[in-house]
Amino acid sequence: MLGTIRRDGSPRVSPVEFFIFAGELYLGMIWQSYKAQDLQRDPRCMVMSTVHDRMLKDGEFKIAGIAAEVTDEAERQAWSAALLEHMGFSPENGGEPYHLFKIGILTASFAKVENADWFRLSWRAGDQAGLAHGG
Repeated sequence: MLGTIRRDGSPRVSPVEFFIFAGELYLGMIWQSYKAQDLQRDPRCMVMSTVHDRMLKDGEFKIAGIAAEVTDEAERQAWSAALLEHMGFSPENGGEPYHLFKIGILTASFAKVENADWFRLSWRAGDQAGLAHGG
């Protein structure tokens, strides 16, 4: 899921597929979709996994970041080729325009319940120690 900020300042939550390529988190989007327009206006965003049960059996993952639209044609083509190899799909093959954003990660966290105990990891940009574990 992707959280963005609407023109009026209220939140928007939209489904999104992400792809990690060359060590970076990318989001491809339909041309002129509301979520793409939100990111063009205000690049702050939240990417998070969906929660399937209240006990977090599969865990919950969240990333807060800043989106930057990718306009460099070589980078777009390299991302598209990697996506085609990995998923069998490439927006380049469709011939339709699309938006591509790279997310600069500010914070990341993961939470899961294991044997009735909370397991938490968190990271903030600039942390020297890496991930922090909390119970």
